[in-house]
Amino acid sequence: MPNTAAYGFMGLEDIYNQRVTDVEPEVIDTAVIDSAAAHSRDMNAILDTLVEPTTERESAFALPTGGELQPGSEFGTPVPTRGYREIEQGYPLMRGMDSFGLNREAYAKLRIGEMNKLMLNVQSKDARWMIRRLLAAIFTNVSWTFAEKGRSSVTVRGLAVTGDGSIFLDQNGDLTTANHYTFQASAIDNSNNPYSAQETILRAHPANTGAIVTYIPSGLVATTTALSGFYEYRNPTDFVQYADNLSFAADEVNEFIGFGNEVLGVVSGNIIVLSRRMPAGYVMSVVDAIDKPLVMRQEPEESLQGLQTVPIQRDSNFRTWDFYRKAGFAIRNPIAIAVRQIGAGAYSIPSGYDARTLAG
Repeated sequence: MPNTAAYGFMGLEDIYNQRVTDVEPEVIDTAVIDSAAAHSRDMNAILDTLVEPTTERESAFALPTGGELQPGSEFGTPVPTRGYREIEQGYPLMRGMDSFGLNREAYAKLRIGEMNKLMLNVQSKDARWMIRRLLAAIFTNVSWTFAEKGRSSVTVRGLAVTGDGSIFLDQNGDLTTANHYTFQASAIDNSNNPYSAQETILRAHPANTGAIVTYIPSGLVATTTALSGFYEYRNPTDFVQYADNLSFAADEVNEFIGFGNEVLGVVSGNIIVLSRRMPAGYVMSVVDAIDKPLVMRQEPEESLQGLQTVPIQRDSNFRTWDFYRKAGFAIRNPIAIAVRQIGAGAYSIPSGYDARTLAG
């Protein structure tokens, strides 16, 4: 059952029908501020499988090198070598804001339950803002420059893509290029199974040993679940009668729901998760690992982190609650995620998910 009360309004349900003017103004302001703070914690928890918070503008991500042992002799000593390479990754910052307000007469008529709905609406907007920018960081397949006033620009890079000069260690121990932005012209069926291809791309890198979690939009559910070898996940809390001689995905797969809405099952080495926030016609596969594949950059000052709330009595007639978010997402590990566009002859950034335009 979806939440019908913002965090700060929990415990006030028995007075939802009272007008906000029937309680102290501090009660309402505290409810709004506490709701925003709890929402920020919830968003961090939802994104935790993908995102590592940071206050840095850029960092170097270490990747293993290739090669073999040096030739030796009875009296020889090896030449010291460096066991890793580094890729410089820049991290952007973006701003979002919202507000709701009422004049003196409207405020006098407002009920506490209605105030709760206004807060839930802001939280929904913030969640959409955050996840759109997270996905844009993944789906944008070109490097771009983030300019920050008073500071040097940084280069923001996406996933591994052929042609950008980057090389990565493969299963043979060689350093080679990689492309994690792919496409297929055909619809999903047993002859055109994108999940086998996604597994091949990700498992080409020795570091990618964790479970592969693939997020899909609702429009690809029917063709995905119809694939041969698809094992449905049955939630043990559902009122379901299990049939004899049928196999289902293990209960443990539900741990990988991440920012998705529902774990559907397993096919071709992929845990399939429905996410209604995914752009239509794209699948996104992520290797579960201790090191998160993305970062979320925030300001170092705690007062500027999360969804910040500022209640304001603007004048004798008008009162508002203003909300501010300052955060940015970027790829940290370029080989831990692979995306694939379905039903296209070439990969293109999905409409509305280009990080360059969202940066403002």
